[in-house]
Formats: sequence, structure tokens, C-alpha cells
Amino acid sequence: MEIPFLKDNQFAVGKAQLSTGHVLRNDGTLFSNGQSINDMYEIFESYQEAEIFILKKIKDCPEIECWIVNAIGEHVITIDYGGERKFKNI
Repeated sequence: MEIPFLKDNQFAVGKAQLSTGHVLRNDGTLFSNGQSINDMYEIFESYQEAEIFILKKIKDCPEIECWIVNAIGEHVITIDYGGERKFKNI
């Protein structure tokens, strides 16, 4: 999946329905192919900011999962209400 353009040390957070894996836009609606990827990623200036956002988002909406990608497009982590599921050193 594509990611938005990120500056060095920026991180992008994507969200999906935990039960189906359907990717969500920032407004919580379903993301469809052909839509702007900028509508599905929240961009943060640091990993810590992205992680804080994810933890709050999952607490407020436990039926989603969130993932973080770094500026070179590497998947860093996926987190859901059950905790961390995948991790790559940043």
C-alpha cells in the first residue's frame, strides 16, 4: 500500500476495522481504491506522537487496529486493543 510523502523522522498512522481489516479514512469511513492516501493517514512529527495517538484512538474505539509506517515506507508497528502485534526497530 502506498504511503503519503513524509519528511525524515515523520511517521504516518493508518487505521482499519479489526474484525474485517477494511482500511479506514481519517473520518472513520471506509477507504476505497482511487481515493487520496492523504485521507487515510495521520502524519506525526515523531514516533512518540504517533504512538500516543494510536493508544488514545484504540482506547476510544477498541474495534480498530492502527499501524505506523516510517518515512521510507517501512511498517514499524501494529497495535490493537490486545496490544502490539508486529514490530520493526525504528
